[in-house]
Amino acid sequence: MRQRTPHGLLYSIGNFGTSLSSFAVSTYMGYFYIALVGLPPRWVGWGLFAFSWWNAFNDPVAGWLSDRTRTRWGRRVPYIAVLTLPLAVSFAAVWAPPLATGRPASLFIYMLLAVTINDLLYTLVAINLAALFPEMFATLASRARVNGWRQIMSLGGMIVGVVLAPLIAERYGWPVMGAILGGVLAAALLLSLRGSREHRAYAQLRESRLRWSVGSALRHRAFLIVLGIGFLIRLALTTVNATMPFYASYVLGTGTRGAAWLLGATLLVALLAMQVWAGLLARWGVRRTLLVAQLAVGVAVLPLLVAQTLLAALATAALAGFSLAGLLITPEVLLAEVIDADHVRTGQRHEGMYFGLSNFANRLPNVLQAVGVGEMLTLVGFDATLAVQPPEVILGLRVLIGGVPLVALTLAALLTWVYPLHGARLAEVRERVTVLRGAIEGDERGANS
Repeated sequence: MRQRTPHGLLYSIGNFGTSLSSFAVSTYMGYFYIALVGLPPRWVGWGLFAFSWWNAFNDPVAGWLSDRTRTRWGRRVPYIAVLTLPLAVSFAAVWAPPLATGRPASLFIYMLLAVTINDLLYTLVAINLAALFPEMFATLASRARVNGWRQIMSLGGMIVGVVLAPLIAERYGWPVMGAILGGVLAAALLLSLRGSREHRAYAQLRESRLRWSVGSALRHRAFLIVLGIGFLIRLALTTVNATMPFYASYVLGTGTRGAAWLLGATLLVALLAMQVWAGLLARWGVRRTLLVAQLAVGVAVLPLLVAQTLLAALATAALAGFSLAGLLITPEVLLAEVIDADHVRTGQRHEGMYFGLSNFANRLPNVLQAVGVGEMLTLVGFDATLAVQPPEVILGLRVLIGGVPLVALTLAALLTWVYPLHGARLAEVRERVTVLRGAIEGDERGANS
């Protein structure tokens, strides 16, 4: 489907809303419930680990339901239109626990319920928004261009969710922050509907049962490799994000305002570099671009192992931000290639299922880092009542923010190296999927004439 630039740009604005929601929760929820609400780190870590079992089901099931949905408005758009406002309300609720109860057990249960409901609504909206991307944009050039816009919007959402969130909360309180940003994310998602388009003909293709759809995707070798790559990239990024408030507060001594500055510098540079990486992606292809970005980010964060001042950490953050743009723009284009290969293999379009399983793999690191950070803080003797932490805590935070990303991204680069869809094989997939798309879109034009 040929899209005019305004449609692609309007569609991309939805990423602002989903990114704001995802990164605000993954970055500050652990810090909020541990350091501010006062729940034990181990409770929060293992509570979120238990929550991961919910994630194991809702992502692929939501994707499968999306693929099977039949309405006059399409398969994907109705979910975004109907569930955006409930998502905004659930986001605000995460930051408004009933502190007056004073009972840790009640607050812990509230945290689990709030994050579970928020996650379900986020999943149903985000998967359907993402599933539109490979359907609406078919060529590498259009995918590179539009995904550049999408990731710029994602970075904008990250900046608001990661940088502005603590500043708003510091001045007005966390519940007010949740209400304000909930309204912002809702506005972005609703605006994205103005640019969203679906092929009705794809909705008429035969759909499969859940078990077959999951099994077929998990037998796709290229997809399994992409799942591993996405998992490791997300593990690196979420570990840095979740550790940053602790790192800024206790290693650099700047408080959460320092975390806002560091993450803001990273994201601002990434925002400015995004179109550079979009050009490299169109020229080099996905595999080569991703390899370069993975290794560059892994090396760039190493100075955080030894940084002593906010200025040194800011310089490191800016350097990492340039390469981060490449790390953000490539994975969904990689997944779009896998979906095209599946279309050739099965004759069907399963964007919902593939994005559902991908979201599951990409959000498991949120839980693993929560357990990892919680266990590390417990192991090294973190005490939320102390303004100055012991040296063991400082060392643990440095390892989390510098060492873990390097290891994760090195492993991701090894998987990218063996990713099979490149060269002649990828060219063959593109040629065959062009023929399939032409036949389907021709049938749609015939039905409309």
